[in-house]
Amino acid sequence: MALPFFIVISFLLLITQGPSIFYSGPRYGQDRKLYNMYKFRTLKKEASQFTKDRLMTTRTNLETPLGKVLRRSRLDELPQILNVLRGDMNLIGPRPVRPEMFDVIQKDIPNYGVRFQVKPGIVGVAQSLLPHSAPKLLRHRLNLVLLKKETRFISELIFLARNALAIFTTVFQIFLEVVLHVKSKRIKNRRSTERVYMKNASIRLRDDKGVIAEGMVIDVNDEAFSFETTQMLQPDTYELDIELGCGKRISTICVVKDPAECEPVPGSNASHKRRYIAFFEFRTTFESYRVEHHVLKKALIS
Repeated sequence: MALPFFIVISFLLLITQGPSIFYSGPRYGQDRKLYNMYKFRTLKKEASQFTKDRLMTTRTNLETPLGKVLRRSRLDELPQILNVLRGDMNLIGPRPVRPEMFDVIQKDIPNYGVRFQVKPGIVGVAQSLLPHSAPKLLRHRLNLVLLKKETRFISELIFLARNALAIFTTVFQIFLEVVLHVKSKRIKNRRSTERVYMKNASIRLRDDKGVIAEGMVIDVNDEAFSFETTQMLQPDTYELDIELGCGKRISTICVVKDPAECEPVPGSNASHKRRYIAFFEFRTTFESYRVEHHVLKKALIS
């Protein structure tokens, strides 16, 4: 079934960008063994110096003429079937990691190397179920959950079929837009997690003189949170207490950004209520765990 796509894409790439059809680059496989992973070339040759130890952003303008279409449809991953036949990869598994990226990510995510207990996959479950903007820590936690589960052939077959259907739908949509110039209604992206809003969660900021501000949590993730308060705050490091709606409390340290960049709450008097963003500064791994437990784990369950 993949062969017709393989032939057509190879022919189109040959016409638009010459004989440089394929890309191969080192990736960590099972037990962190290096292998060369294959893809259709979607980036210009000079892209490697910009993306070596970082993820490519949407504004780098490094894609080839067909690159954007192939990356959007995920058809650029098709040559990895050769890696599956060689035994480097599975059809389903954690996505391969560049050695340079692994060196960067493992500093921020404990036990990130657990993913190398299994072969990487063409289709990553975390990438399929979570939005592209999902934090890597969240994807890592989902991979940890999946690694502990027993593999079932029928479940994997259904999962592959759903991904194949999603790819066919995207390809058809691109065909309508690019070839027939028909503006089709974008397929709703179902790879989304419910945004975690801590209802009725309040915060208290303290310095060496005592409580200096109280407010309500508006939004929160694993790195920072936004809150509303009637007090004017200076950029500084504060002791933080978050009172959760469930009666639990998280205590840690936070850094409030420059108040000049803080935004007034819409519809309110700026002198009475302002919205700030503060960044967590965890003193212990336990404090970090508690925030992850009440934010990331909840997002997985939702």
